[in-house]
Amino acid sequence: GKLVVDGDANAYTARFNSSTTTGQAFGARIRAGTNSSDFAVLVENTSASTMFAIRGDGNIGIGEASPDSPLHVTTSSAGDILTLESTNAGAGTGPSINLFRNSSSPAANDLVPAIYFRGENSAGGQHTYASIYSQFTDVTDGAEDTTVHHQISIAGNNRSVLSLKSDEVVINEESRNVDFR
Repeated sequence: GKLVVDGDANAYTARFNSSTTTGQAFGARIRAGTNSSDFAVLVENTSASTMFAIRGDGNIGIGEASPDSPLHVTTSSAGDILTLESTNAGAGTGPSINLFRNSSSPAANDLVPAIYFRGENSAGGQHTYASIYSQFTDVTDGAEDTTVHHQISIAGNNRSVLSLKSDEVVINEESRNVDFR
């Protein structure tokens, strides 16, 4: 069966208030299927456009009914789509983004956190136009080293233009014919 509740204008259709006792305040519990076609939560606007979705496989969509990754945000707007704000008035760093690779067997040459700048090309295919990624060069405790690579697309191919290594800075390692200014 299903429960349908129609609300009135300018009023919450449903509201759940739990106890205010610390350690005893529970909200709502929803148990749903476990695959990508099951939805634990689906929030739509009055035009039936998806605003928020939690699928049975754990993927979450904001503005996206079929999230392809653990968090998938889709918007038709230009400009900022993610804001991380800290209101801390102290001298500490924040907000911070922590890209943490939690591997049970870290090894030299592992590729670790990356940022990809992707878009469509003129044929409608997805292309990586630039990327920044790091690579472990030594994972020995107390002697950790890494290299950070910067790549851009040149004539349709990703080319390394800058590498920051533990013992050197490398520019244009591929000896491409480029101007330096």
